[in-house]
Amino acid sequence: MFDRIAALIPIFRSFFFYFRDRRRRRLEQIEEYHERLRSVISELLAKADEVDQQGKYLGVPSAEWTHILRAACSELVKLGDDLPKIEKMLEEQDLNGARDTVLESCRKASKISRQLDSIRLNERRLPPP
Repeated sequence: MFDRIAALIPIFRSFFFYFRDRRRRRLEQIEEYHERLRSVISELLAKADEVDQQGKYLGVPSAEWTHILRAACSELVKLGDDLPKIEKMLEEQDLNGARDTVLESCRKASKISRQLDSIRLNERRLPPP
């Protein structure tokens, strides 16, 4: 009986190390995506500011243009608010919650980028993206 238990110890140990390493790799991946998301958000902020400044300089803003830009900027602010939430989840080792929030934030960032590009494409006086 002890021989059987002793034979199972290396198997259990290998499973333990596998899952521990897997969790560590997932944590590192989510942290990397978090840093990428931080840089994407800063680029989107710069892009939104550039569109806004160009619109004001050229005298472009119509009501629809302003509404779309305001919606994109408010979404961008909400997106920026997700960064501390992700950091807190990572500190608490909530990998599933952090992963879900990162993925949702990436979808929001993609949507915001498309909105800002459509603003520039729809207004002919602004330079294309």
